[in-house]
Amino acid sequence: MALGGGTFLTHNKVLPGAYINFVSRPRAMGTMGDRGILAAMLHLNWGLEDEVFTVEAGDFQKDCLSIFGYSYQDDEMLYIREMFCGAKELRLYRPKSGDRATAVHEGLTVTALHGGTRGNDITVTIQPDLDDLQPTSARKPSAPTSKRFTS
Repeated sequence: MALGGGTFLTHNKVLPGAYINFVSRPRAMGTMGDRGILAAMLHLNWGLEDEVFTVEAGDFQKDCLSIFGYSYQDDEMLYIREMFCGAKELRLYRPKSGDRATAVHEGLTVTALHGGTRGNDITVTIQPDLDDLQPTSARKPSAPTSKRFTS
């Protein structure tokens, strides 16, 4: 309801004063907003390949490490954080970036979940079970071993 008692189309008022009728310019339905959907193709170091995937703003903060391989505050995520300043949802496409990193150690083969250079930073550590019920004197001491991935 407009200020001053409603809307009017003709000059039929009897009380003195200024009667102003503001009419907005018509807008197209479905105009772009500042919190819409952004679509982009990015060359990322980790994540799903050769398919479009959707990330929402809340999921990005909570699950950034599992989606992109970096934590939310990491410098590598700066440009994606900036994308969320104006969008509520990202639809990203990551082109195929090569083979997945693989490590082989004493018969154990470990392969990165996704291709990209981020898989080379994963380290696997093998150590004896700390909850083993054997007495300390009967255990054979062994040092933990680590292996870095290579692509």
